[in-house]
Amino acid sequence: TTAQVLHHAGLYYREIGQFEPALRCGEAGLALRPQQELYLDSTLQTLAQWHRYEPALELLTRHLPSFTNNPAIASWRPFLLAKLNRTDEALRDYETLFAGGYQNDSDFAEYALLLGEARSPAAAIAAVEVYLKANDKPATRLLQARLYRRAGQYTGRAQAAESRAQDDDGRHRARHAYSSTTAVP
Repeated sequence: TTAQVLHHAGLYYREIGQFEPALRCGEAGLALRPQQELYLDSTLQTLAQWHRYEPALELLTRHLPSFTNNPAIASWRPFLLAKLNRTDEALRDYETLFAGGYQNDSDFAEYALLLGEARSPAAAIAAVEVYLKANDKPATRLLQARLYRRAGQYTGRAQAAESRAQDDDGRHRARHAYSSTTAVP
């Protein structure tokens, strides 16, 4: 379809750093398919990579009512608010997202680091410990270790978190290697 062609052209332009034509393609594709997450997300990515956070927030605000049940799209709002130094709003939005069960390691890392800078390392560590209960992954353990180190008083805990992350990552790789050698074609 025309929207797909425009989307791929926008991706190409964005990849080579030509943000203005990438944005024009993205906006045209979004105009043709305003209900599809792909076109809104791609246009927001272009604006974010171009460091146009205010226009990105305006675009998101116009389209967000169409994506009320889509936490991946909603997660753009606190990210953009943080980029615009609207930290309290960003933290409130992140807290709402994660309290609702949203799970995304990179969005959570953005939230935890912002929380640690804006409030306290202890608040960020507490948030990570809650998140780990539902999402215990090596990336989250490494984030935990990073926050412990920033707090400066938990060196033993940081090492334990890193060790656990490496152990978990090693088990994941071993399972993947085993499953790839025993897969049925």
